[in-house]
Amino acid sequence: ERAQEASTATLGYLGFYAPMTLGAFAAAAVLARRHSATTLESSRGLVRVAPWTAAVLALSLASLAGLPPGVGGLVAKVVVLRSAVDAGYTWLAVVMAVNTVIGLAYYLRWAVLVLAPSADTARSGASLARPRGAVTAGLLAGAATVVVSVVPQLVLRAASAGALG
Repeated sequence: ERAQEASTATLGYLGFYAPMTLGAFAAAAVLARRHSATTLESSRGLVRVAPWTAAVLALSLASLAGLPPGVGGLVAKVVVLRSAVDAGYTWLAVVMAVNTVIGLAYYLRWAVLVLAPSADTARSGASLARPRGAVTAGLLAGAATVVVSVVPQLVLRAASAGALG
């Protein structure tokens, strides 16, 4: 039974984190290719020139941190932490909680920069590089992040069924 619970937690975590992570990486790829934002600071104010990309990135980062509106990350964290504690690995749960706080600081800093006003008002959204695949992946991942945050039972049921089979 413990192995089944661990498998369910692992599959659930993967189901929640896959779209969030894909959304964050796709948005970062778009920002790097289209807007030359290759550092956290260079992404300041990109919400003005790339609102959809910035929205996907902000949603992905909030979800990875486990904050609303992307509460899928919170559900994933709770499932994995509970599984670790139930299995007697409280020390591991403490390490995971510390890592969550460290990640929270990083995710929030980046999200704030993307949504913050920019001193560079001349920045253009136009560029020769049009990473359409990354844009599409980001938008689909953003939509999936919303779905798993609104209806987390879908992921939890699928993870449970996957662990049984």
